[in-house]
Amino acid sequence: SNQEIAERLVISERTVRAHLTNVYNKLGVSSRGAAIAYAAQHGLLDFDFSIVLGMYKKSGCEIA
Repeated sequence: SNQEIAERLVISERTVRAHLTNVYNKLGVSSRGAAIAYAAQHGLLDFDFSIVLGMYKKSGCEIA
């Protein structure tokens, strides 16, 4: 969660939201799930994320 990230990095939750918004805009996505899907599709993850991608696609969300 944003709160967990903020606590771990010792920054405000508002700062986490701002950074996530910037990342989403650069990736052309609008959610954390879509960002994960993007990373998986572009080989940016160290593990097989195909199960999560399958669940994401079944949810009806589009993956860019």
